[in-house]
Amino acid sequence: MPSQKQISWASLGEEYLGRARGVFLVAGTGSFSASGAKAKFQAACGETPVVRFSDFTENPQLGEISAGVEKFCTSGCDLIVAIGGGSSIDIAKSVHILAGHDAADHAALLRGEKDLTPPAADRHFIAVPTTFGTGSESTQFAAVYIGDAKYSLSHEAGLPDAYVLDPALALSAPPMVRASTAIDALCQAIESYWAKDATDESRAYAAEAIPLLRDNVKAYVSGDDLGIATNMARAANLSGRAINISKTTAPHALSYGITKRYGVPHGQAVALTLPAFFSLNAERGDADTKTRMGEIFELLDVRDGAGAKAWFTALLTATGLKTRVREIADISAEDARALAAQVNLERLGNHPITLTEDDLTTALLA
Repeated sequence: MPSQKQISWASLGEEYLGRARGVFLVAGTGSFSASGAKAKFQAACGETPVVRFSDFTENPQLGEISAGVEKFCTSGCDLIVAIGGGSSIDIAKSVHILAGHDAADHAALLRGEKDLTPPAADRHFIAVPTTFGTGSESTQFAAVYIGDAKYSLSHEAGLPDAYVLDPALALSAPPMVRASTAIDALCQAIESYWAKDATDESRAYAAEAIPLLRDNVKAYVSGDDLGIATNMARAANLSGRAINISKTTAPHALSYGITKRYGVPHGQAVALTLPAFFSLNAERGDADTKTRMGEIFELLDVRDGAGAKAWFTALLTATGLKTRVREIADISAEDARALAAQVNLERLGNHPITLTEDDLTTALLA
């Protein structure tokens, strides 16, 4: 896996922006300025030419990405900088990965029907998150939609060469954005720890992230303490590093349908079903899974699956998030079965126990 490094704004300017022929900036229209990132970026950029791309939505469609690729390829830029939340960084990753491929092949590349080729060796990619949730600055994956179907564009080139973690950038985000992104980081760390594809390295990252999240999420959502935000930035980054190795499991697999059908933010969507799997994994898992679940309970400072579910549910309530799908929509058994039938099988295969459609339906209706 390629190496990457954490840098400061000063290093971003000196090592990258100041040496670039041009910068292709991927940033949203609101948080870029409101977070304070715009002023810091402009100060670091100096006189280097900048081409900005902001024509994308929260759940980026392939057509938006293809437009970004076209704009980048005609820009003359040799440095891509993403500043924003997970969507901004995913767009930049996708542009970086797909630049050099014909637009007609983008869908096939996304579906894995054609092979990706590495980006130009002289092109660099830097990420600056303004929310602390997905840890997208430390993963090689980008979420891309074709209509309602969600795909994960994955290539080692999607891992940024470097990233800036500036805790102050997240303090302008409203509480509900902080809550959803912070909960996503916690869900990722927990799922990474119990995933079939977890390694000693990924579990070490998750084991460091979980207590940080446990102890800081509530204060982060409700206050503006820079020290708390620093802990959250670190925790989200660790969570991203963990999930980059292990991949996600059933709660994430279910979340995509919830987000698309009900318009629920990603982190909130994942959190709606994750509590159902604490006891399920512990009760039906093999000896190794039972051991891992016990370790998760220790990290959360609870005794068992019921305690973990109660603690997690109380955290959702304390941060203003919903605890069940039923609190968001009038979901019927038929709706739940339809969502379960559409689940991402790759993510489901990484879950530590074998799950049935009935298990997924029950989790959605809990």
